[in-house]
Amino acid sequence: MAGYKKLSEYGVVGNTHTAALISNEASIDFLCMPRFDSPSTFASILDSKKGGKFQIRPTEIYKSQSKYEENTNILVTTFKTAGGEIRITDFMPVHLDEGDKFHVSDELHRIVECTKGKAEIEIIFAPKFNYARNNTKVSKTNFGFLATDGTVKIGISTKVTDRRFVVSKGEKIIFVLSWNSRPKQTSSLVTYKRLRETRGYWRGVVNKINYSGQWRDEVTRSFLILHLLFYSPTGTIVAAATTSIPEKIGGPRNWDYRFSWVRDASFTLQALFAVGDYTEALEYFSWLSTVCEKCGVDLKVLFGVSVESKLDEEELTHFEGYRGSKPVRIGNAAEEQLQLDIFGEILDAAYIFHQEGGQITPTVWQLIESLVEAVHSNWEKKDKSIWEVRSEPQHFVISKVFSWVAIDRGIKIAQSLNYASKKIERWERTKEEIKADVMSKGYNNKVGSFTQHYDTKALDAASLLMPLVGFIPIDDPKMLSTIDAITNKLEENNFLHRYIPEEAPDGVGGDEGTFLAVNFWLVQNLILLNRLDEAKKMYERLLKTGSPLGIFSEMFDPKTGEMLGNLPQALTHIEVILTAYYLDGLEDVKSG
Repeated sequence: MAGYKKLSEYGVVGNTHTAALISNEASIDFLCMPRFDSPSTFASILDSKKGGKFQIRPTEIYKSQSKYEENTNILVTTFKTAGGEIRITDFMPVHLDEGDKFHVSDELHRIVECTKGKAEIEIIFAPKFNYARNNTKVSKTNFGFLATDGTVKIGISTKVTDRRFVVSKGEKIIFVLSWNSRPKQTSSLVTYKRLRETRGYWRGVVNKINYSGQWRDEVTRSFLILHLLFYSPTGTIVAAATTSIPEKIGGPRNWDYRFSWVRDASFTLQALFAVGDYTEALEYFSWLSTVCEKCGVDLKVLFGVSVESKLDEEELTHFEGYRGSKPVRIGNAAEEQLQLDIFGEILDAAYIFHQEGGQITPTVWQLIESLVEAVHSNWEKKDKSIWEVRSEPQHFVISKVFSWVAIDRGIKIAQSLNYASKKIERWERTKEEIKADVMSKGYNNKVGSFTQHYDTKALDAASLLMPLVGFIPIDDPKMLSTIDAITNKLEENNFLHRYIPEEAPDGVGGDEGTFLAVNFWLVQNLILLNRLDEAKKMYERLLKTGSPLGIFSEMFDPKTGEMLGNLPQALTHIEVILTAYYLDGLEDVKSG
C-alpha cells in the first residue's frame, strides 16, 4: 500500500523511557510519550493517513540516507537536492552527571543544518493523540507550535514559525519536541550541551562491552539498540518499541510488544553478563525478582513497565494497520495465560545470576523455592506454551522441558547454598519423571523428531532449545534427528519458521514469516556439534536480515527479503550478541 516505508528504512532513538521510529526521510512515524506503553502521539506506521507524524524534509526532489553517529543512538539523516545538502540530527536527551546520577528529559531534539548550498524545508507537524482517537488541535505560538487534545499537550520549540523556510550553508535550525510543555525560546547552547551529554552517555554504554571478536560492530549496535528498550525507572526491558507491526503483511498476527516477557529473562541476563554490563543485569534481575515475588505461584507471562501499565487487549478498529494489516491491537491478552515454560526461564535466570556472583537473598530464595514447588505440583498440566497460542491448551514439549529446567536450576542453587536439603530428593524424583515423560511421549518415532506437543506430528523449532538448556546432549540420536527434521520441514529459502500454523493450529489464523530467534538457536546447535563453518555462514546470513542501520525485527519474509514484526526486537538483538560470543568461543553455549 502507498504511504508506508519498509521496516528496514527506519531508525530508532530513545531515552530509556520511550523510543521513536524515524524513517530515512526524517519522519517520526511512531512515538508514544512519555513511556513505551503510553498512547501514541505519532503512529503513521499504523495508519499513514490517520496516525500522525512529524517530518522535516526539503520541498524539492531529494535523495536521503540515515546513519548513526559512531557508538551512539544519535540518528543523522542526510538529504541531497540539486541545490544543497541538509543534515538532520535526531536524539532524545539522556546522560549521567558527575555523581553518576541518571537524567532523562521527555524531549526529542532535531537539529537541521545546511551543509552545502541552500534548500527550502517544509515541516509536517501532525500529532494525533491517544492513537488518533482524540481531537488534536495544532496552533502557532511566538516560540513554535503547540498541540493539545484538551488533556495533554506537546510543544515544538523553534525560532521558525512558518511551515516552509529556507536554510543556507552553515545555518542551523533547532526543533525541540517536549511532552506536556508549551513552546519556549530555544537555545542552541542548551541543545548542543544535551547532544554532547547524550553522545557521552551512549559511548559510555559501549565502553562496557568486553567483546573484541570479528563481529564487534554488530554486537555494539545490537547492545546499543537493546539499551534503547530498557525502561530505566523500573529496570525492565520491553520486547519491542512498537505494537501491531504484522508478522505477515495483510495478516492478523499483530501484537502489542511494548511490555516485558518473562520468557526472555534468561536470554537477557546471559547477554548482559556476556558483554560485562553488570549494572543493567543487576537492575533487571532486581525488577524480575520483585514482580515475580508479588505474583508468587500465580506467575504472569508478561508485565507492564510499571504497576500503572494497562495490559487489557483491545483493537483499534479505526486504524487500517501497517500496509493494511488488521487488526491493530493495544494491550496483550496473553498476560492471563498459563505458560509453564516461564517458571524454567525465571529459575534459569536466577541460576545465571547466581553463577555470576549475584546474591540470592533469603527473600529471593523463598521465591525460588515456591516456584520449584509450583512446578512440582503442576508440571503435568496442559498449557499455552512458549508461543502463547490462542487455541486449546496442550501438553507442549517445550513447556515440559522448561519445567525440568525449573527444578534442575532450583536444585543446583539449593545445593550451592545448602538450602532445602529435605526437599532435594523429592525434586530430583520429579525432575526424572519429567524427563522420562518427555522422552517417551514427546518424541515421535514415525516423524523422527520431538514434536510440538504430545498429540501431534507437527514440529516446533523451540525444540532447538533442548540441548541449549542442558535437557539432552546435542549428540543424542533423538536430538540429531530432531535437528534434521526441523531444518528439512520448517525451512523456507534458508530460514526457519518456528512452526507451520496450518499443521499446528494456534487459534489465530493466517501465516507468518520466519522467526529470527529460532534461526540463531539453530546456529548455536551447530556450534555445539562443532559444525563451525556452517554455523558462521548461517550467522552471517542472519545478520543480513537486519536493516542497514543494524536494527532487527522479530521475523523475516524469506520470499521478499523484508523485515516483519515489531521492532526493534529485543530477543533478536540478544541472540545476535550471544551467538557472536559463542562463535568466538568466548562463552559456553549451554546455560545449564
